[in-house]
Order: sequence, then structure tokens, then C-alpha cells
Amino acid sequence: MQRMCSGMIGIAALAWVQAANAGVEPIIAPVPSWVKPPTLPDAKADPNATFLLLDREFQVGRTGTVSYFEAASRINSPESLMRAVNLQLSWQPDKGDLFVHRIELIHPNATVDILKSGQKFAVLRREAQLEQLQVNGVLTATMQIEGAQVGDIVRLAFSISYKDPAMAGNANSIQQLAFPGPAPVKSQLRAVWDNGLPVRWKVGDTRVIPRITKSASETELVISGDIPKTEPAPADAPVRYRLPPMLELTTFADWKSVSATNAPLYQTADLIKKDVGLSAEVTRIAAASADPRTRAALALQLVQDKVRYLFNGMALGAYVPATPSETWARKFGDCKAKTMLLVALLRELGIEAEPMLVNATTRGSAADRLPAFQAFDHIVARAHIGGKWLWLDGTSLGDRAADLDDIPAFEVGLPVRSGGADLETLIATPISRPESVTDLDYDARAGLAFPTIFTARQVIRGQAAMILRASRDGLGPKEFAKVQIGMIQQIVPDSPVTEHAIKFDEATGEVVLTGKGIATLDWSPDEGRQAYEPTTMLGSVSLSADRSTPGQTSIPVAVAFPDYNKTRVTIQLPNKGAGFTITGPQKYVGTIGGIELGLDSSLKDGVLELTQSQRALVPQIAAASLPEARAALAKAQATALKIAAPASYPDNKAERAAAKKDGRLTALKAIYAGLVPVDDQDSTPFLNRARFYAGIEETKLALVDVDKLIARAPSAENYLWRARLRGKDNQPGALADIAAARALEPASTDAISQLVALRLEKKDSAAALADIENAMASGPDKASLFRLKASVLEDANKLDEALAALDKAIALAPGTPDILNERCWMKATHNVQLDTALRDCTKAIEQMDEPAAALDSRGFVYLRLARFDDAIGDFDLALKRRPDLGPTLYARGIARLRKGDKAGGDADLANARRLVPEIDKTYAKYGVSP
Repeated sequence: MQRMCSGMIGIAALAWVQAANAGVEPIIAPVPSWVKPPTLPDAKADPNATFLLLDREFQVGRTGTVSYFEAASRINSPESLMRAVNLQLSWQPDKGDLFVHRIELIHPNATVDILKSGQKFAVLRREAQLEQLQVNGVLTATMQIEGAQVGDIVRLAFSISYKDPAMAGNANSIQQLAFPGPAPVKSQLRAVWDNGLPVRWKVGDTRVIPRITKSASETELVISGDIPKTEPAPADAPVRYRLPPMLELTTFADWKSVSATNAPLYQTADLIKKDVGLSAEVTRIAAASADPRTRAALALQLVQDKVRYLFNGMALGAYVPATPSETWARKFGDCKAKTMLLVALLRELGIEAEPMLVNATTRGSAADRLPAFQAFDHIVARAHIGGKWLWLDGTSLGDRAADLDDIPAFEVGLPVRSGGADLETLIATPISRPESVTDLDYDARAGLAFPTIFTARQVIRGQAAMILRASRDGLGPKEFAKVQIGMIQQIVPDSPVTEHAIKFDEATGEVVLTGKGIATLDWSPDEGRQAYEPTTMLGSVSLSADRSTPGQTSIPVAVAFPDYNKTRVTIQLPNKGAGFTITGPQKYVGTIGGIELGLDSSLKDGVLELTQSQRALVPQIAAASLPEARAALAKAQATALKIAAPASYPDNKAERAAAKKDGRLTALKAIYAGLVPVDDQDSTPFLNRARFYAGIEETKLALVDVDKLIARAPSAENYLWRARLRGKDNQPGALADIAAARALEPASTDAISQLVALRLEKKDSAAALADIENAMASGPDKASLFRLKASVLEDANKLDEALAALDKAIALAPGTPDILNERCWMKATHNVQLDTALRDCTKAIEQMDEPAAALDSRGFVYLRLARFDDAIGDFDLALKRRPDLGPTLYARGIARLRKGDKAGGDADLANARRLVPEIDKTYAKYGVSP
């Protein structure tokens, strides 16, 4: 897992190139004589145009390059005014100079020369990439243009020189053909060079034909006018396909010359012997083993573990590495310095080794580029051992002997040799060891109605381990604790964490993260049984790449290479797993879309064990292979892995009652007691603990935490929650909470609903109706208030008025399926207007995404009409969607009995009574009984 050595490419930074006497202040100077800027277009010709002029010109010389930039844009809005007047021009003073030629503020009737007006630049040193562990010495000249206003035009012209002695008199430049956004009215991309220079050029868009002109002394290349727009490559394409078209210029004859020019920078002869400390390390490694492979691994470990990463782009640091002695003394270095040190160590240990230039960002793009230093952004070492090359990246972390055979996905590389070398094609290999191995145990022995206790252990290596080390060193204890909690919650999403720890194993380069907490497994009704569908790597695979757009049909699809992860999940089941079963793909081994997947599950001695692996085998797959891969994925995902409880497993209410008696919740209560806030703003422990106690109906304990929750997070939702918990036992307190919620959210229909419920507890329907009428004066959701009014009127035995209120609700929110279903149900339970009730239910079913409730209502209407087959048909459809609907089972049981199906009817009634013990009383109120 390499770090990009970003100073080695700089498509943006190194595009502005050539050098004179470097300076730390911008130089005010006239436009260079070699520049041929286009004339500024008439701003009045197109009053809506924003970008009037964009001119980019480049002079390739024998000592480097100079880039010239001129732009003119109109200020069309206050937002663009803020951007236009804030000038920021950056350059590297150790590589060249910043020349400012023109800053003009063009008013409709006058032009102000800002450079002559007395305004000055302020120069700032800002290491913008310090968070990426990079320092490059960039200076920024800033100026706020005075006197600008909307309608003005800002015109700016400057040039930057660049020279790097590391290129030994060569020059290269890469320029993007077009920039995103509206095209300027007039644009030009121009390059000039002496005829005696061996300049080669390439345009990355065959539709763009430059104009080439030669004079007696120089050659001119010009691209002017609109650049044809390029259809962006898909976001899931390899990076090299997503690069914008470029103009490339280089004086390098071939890749061999690039290789040979770099070679003097990496001469290591005698550099180790001159350093006492490094010589001692060589002696130590040599004494540890005579095996070259072991020695290489130890040398790599030394460079990775004992030298931290920091990119140095200052002075000659863009391409010139620090010496091994400098790097070892500093104990930091970038990819160049680490590679230089590693190659020197290997050679001193008698191992053939050489540096290799690669591109860690755009990977194989160099194969399509002109020879240039800028084609690469990274450098690694490779050692020739046992007849093959082994890749060694000093900027990675945690690599050991087992990893040395892994070939990274750079696609191409350039060996650095004094005699020069050509580009080499690199065939990546899957990594040998997983980047993470996770063990996760859920203790669900208390029962399916309760949360589970989880323990997690994750072994991390590679880039993630490197980031964790950096976090440990750069964050305080509290902040680093939050990082650990966040990582555990990535393993077990949305779960409170009660314990966490992290250990850094210096011997293996691994990080071991452990944690403990509370998780909720989603046990849901499935064909009459409670079932849990664990998340699997196989189920998470997606092949959504679209290659149907013309011109993109052959673009490969990038794979998250070299990802390799393993997990092992266990679930300790209630009742020692008696009656639990596994369904779906219990075992799978196969490769889909370049990803090797493994799945194995078993249920033994009351424990479900699920082991999985996912490893990327290739960096990309061909677009032509997508149909076959999608077919294989569809087949593999046709059925989901599930674990199902026995059909006789008790419902949640019964399980909660049993658990409170037999003490099986002791462990859960203890772990909930251990929840503590991570800081003064954190209220989640109180929220989670209150939810738990409310779920097991220990209201007093729940209220303790809700009080603390409201003290930190006094939201309307939390006040209403406390009002519900107070309920009958503390109606004055509940009323006060509802009032507090309404003060925060005056239009809350939930608050009115709870207030009405409290009134009805006291049989005070008049007060409830008054509350609703008062709310209607200011509440925006009048349809919901009419629904609430209907329920109050129904409770007061005023059926006609209740139905009239629902009519008004439907008039305010026509076609709302929930209200239609509510009116249908009210008519059905009171056995009135059954013909219109059927119409209401049918409309609701047609409009609902999940129509189980409306199917139940219509089935009950059919039951009233003695249309038993129709009733059973609707009940069947509802139960297929929601097998846990006790009332639907009860009504179907009655319909079956009335058809003469005693066995089926009795079975339905028994299941309904198990799910809803008071079901007989409820339906007796409707005048319906078996």
C-alpha cells in the first residue's frame, strides 16, 4: 500500500516550467517578446459571456520552460465578484520565478491598471498539502483587487519559470487541452521552441489538429478556438481512462533516456559504509540470516518502520532523493529517499536491487504518454532474488517476507539504470495476506426479543494500519478513542460500544483492534417463522457498471484491487439452537467480476458460524465479461442465507415476560450500565439505555435515562417520548412534556395525538376535541387532525360525525391510501356502508407500496358480506407479506370455520391468540366471534 510521491509528477505544478534567478517576490515585468497573446474580444458583442479570453503559452528552452497565462472574465454576480478579486498566484521559488505582466480592472467606460495603482502583493508560505505529509516550499502571492463591482472585467497575465537540474538539460510539460465549465469566447494554447531542440509533442485528442509553423529559428504549435468536448469516462473505469486529453511536450528521446537521466540520482556506492549507524544495521541483518529473501524482508521492515514518511519537494527534492545518511539521521523521508535507502541497504547485503519508477495514481498511463519525468508519481525498489524480481515499497507498512511475491497494480514501470531501460509491463498478483481479518461474536442467548452482546476482534495491516499509526501519533487520547469506536461501529453498524482497545504489534506490523458492545439483529417474520438474514460478502457484491454508451462499450471496469478481507461471525442462539435451521446458500466458492468469494456456514451446538473471504484477483475486468459475470452473480444471489427460529418460538411479549422471571437479562443489563458518554455533548448512552429499559417495560429505569437525555438534547421528540413513558402514572408530568414539545414544534401532530390520548384516558372526549380544534387554527397538517378527530368521535360513539371527519381528511389529502384504508376499516368494524368500504379499500390497495393492512381491511369487509373465498384470498395475500399479523390470522380463522374448514380455522385462531392474547375481546367488540 504505497504513498504517492506527488512531487514527482505535478501535472498541475510542473506544467508551468523554466527558470531564471529564483526569487521570493513576484517580479513585475512586461509581457515576454516570445508571447503572442490574442486580442481581447469586444465585451459588448456578447453581454452574457463570462469568460472572454484564455491564453496559455509555453516556451521550451535548453534549460527549462516558461509558461504564460492570460485570462479575462466578466463579473456577473456578487458571488463571482468575490472570486474574481481574490488573486492567488503560486510558484516554487527554488525552481523559478513568478512574473506578473498585467492586472487590469475594466469598467464599462474606463480601465484601471492595478499594477500602477499602488496595490501590492502579499506573499504567503502555505504548505497546503501538509496533512498529506508533503512540504514543497510553494509561495503564494495574494491580492484583493480594489474598486471592482458587478459588470466589470478582470484581466490578468503572468508567467512562471521552471528549471530542475535533475533533468540534466531536458524539459517536459503536460497541459490539459480544455478546462471544465463554459468555453471562453477566445482561447489559445501555444508552445514555441528553438529548432535546434529535439522537442516531441503529442495531442491526446485526435479531433484536435494543431497548427505547426516553422521560422528560421523556432517552431510554433498553436491550438485555438473551441476544444471539442470529450464524453467523460464512467466513474468506475480505471483512472487512465478518466484523464482529460492533454498536450504533451518533451525533449527526452525515449524511455531509455528518462531512465538513464534518473540513474545518477540513485548511485549508492559506498554510501552505507560511510555511515556508522547504517553499517551497524547491515551487520545486524546479515547476522540474522544468510537467506537473501529474509534479508530483503528485514531491510524493508527497517525502512518502513524506522523511517516515517514525509514528502520533501523543496530545493531539488522534487526528483533528487536525500542520501541514505540524511534519511537515517532525520528518520523521515519520501518515496525517493526511502527507495534510495532501501536499494543501498540491499546492495550492501549482496542483493541485486534497483529503483523502479511507477505511477501509483494513473497506473498504466505512461504506456500512452511521451517519455517524461512527469509520467511517474512514485518510485519503489525491487530486488532480484531466486530468479525473479520482488517488489519492495518503503512507503508502505507492515510488509513481511510472506508479502514479497506480491506484484502491485502499477501496470507499467521504468527501471532506473545507468545504461537506460524501457518501460516494462507488470502483471499484478493478488496479495498473499488479508488486509483485515475480523472475528465477530454475537451472544443472542437471552432471546430474539432483545439486543445482543457482541465482541469483535480485527487484525489490520497495510494502508489502514499505517493510517492508524499516524492517528495514534497525531491525535490526543480522547480523539483517538473516537477513532477506535468509529472503526468498531464500521464492523457492527449503529451499535453502542462499551469497551475498546488497540494494540500495535511492531514485530508483525499489524494492528489489533478489539471491542465490545450491544447490537440488534433484525429478526423478522418469514413464512410463519422469525428469521435473520446476515450480511454476507456475496450478497453485497454489485455489478452496476454501465457500458451501453457509444464509445464506452470496451472500457474496462475497475476492481477494488488489491482488497482482501476475511471475516468469521458466530451467533450464540437461544435454547442452545433447538429448532433453528439454516436456509439459502450455506457454502459458496467462486469468482465473480474479478472478485474471489468464499462462504461457509454451519449450525452446531447452538452456534451459527459464518466464515467469509473476499479477494480481488485482478485490477480490472473487461467490459465484454460483464454479461457473464452478472449472470453468475444473479445465480449466486438468487436465494439469501437465512437462519430461522422454530415455528413454535414464543412471540416477543411472551419472551420478555419469561426473561424477566428467569434472570437471563442480567448480562445485558450489566453491559448497558457500562455505557458512558464520550464527551459532554454525547447523549447516545442515555438514548440507548432508555430504549432498552422501555423495551423490557421497566419504565422507571427508562425514565432515569430519558431525563438525562433531555438535559442534553431537549428535542420535541424526546419530550414526547418521556410523555409516553409517564402515561397514566404521571399525567401532569406527561402534559407538561407535551406542552414543552409543542413549544419547540407548535405544529406537531404527534404532540396533539399524545395530548388527545391523555384526554381519552380520562374519558374527556370534549377536551380532546377542543384540543384538536385549537390545533387546526395553526396546524398545517389539517388532514391528519381530521383523522385524529375521527378517532375521538368514533370513541364517543358518534359514528356519522367520525365518518364525516374522515371525508374531510380525504378531501384535504385526496387519494391518500392510509386515510382510505382507515375509512374502509371504520365502516367494516361498524358494519355500515360496506359497498363504499370495498371501494375505499380497493383504492388504498392499488396505491400502497405495502398493502397488507388494506388487504386485511378488505378481507374483513368480505367476511361481513359472507364472501368467504374472497375474504380468505385477501387474508392470504396480507399474511404472505406480513406473517405476524395476528388479527388477520384471527379473521381468516373465522372465515375458514364458516366455510367448514375446522382444522385450518382452529390453527389460525391458535396462532392469532399466541400473537395477540386479547384478540377475542377485540373482535367481540366488532360483533365477530368464532
